[in-house]
Amino acid sequence: MKMFRFGIFGLILAGCVAAAVGTLVAQEPRPEPERRGRFMMLDGRGSQIGVMVQDLDAEELKGLSGVTSGVRISDVDSESPAAKAGLQEGDVVVEFDGERIRSARQFSRLVSETVGGRSVKLGIVRNGQRQTIDVMPESRAFSWGFDGDRI
Repeated sequence: MKMFRFGIFGLILAGCVAAAVGTLVAQEPRPEPERRGRFMMLDGRGSQIGVMVQDLDAEELKGLSGVTSGVRISDVDSESPAAKAGLQEGDVVVEFDGERIRSARQFSRLVSETVGGRSVKLGIVRNGQRQTIDVMPESRAFSWGFDGDRI
């Protein structure tokens, strides 16, 4: 009989504890679901060289002999480190500081992770000819931009 009463007491106690914990959890503020939208952000991280790049598709790679990956420069800002180094729209960047370029995202990451003011070698293909160009990324103090993935 004592064991039966002890068992009943244990079950009632466990139920009370579960109810109290459930009440506390229900009272915690729940985060709002993440919303996506366009907004302007102020970004002060990393370095830049002043180019816009795009990935190459399979057809574009076929037209470049000996090139298996890289990114095409679609725009060069005037007065930027890239313009000063002689980079031009249409150049294909295949190497950055000894590392083979596989995508625009990887290239952007490598540039932004480079210390501003340190000269690096870019391997490019221009008019079918491979060349090496020295470029010196500059630190960006602040830049304005739109990001559609963050709110």
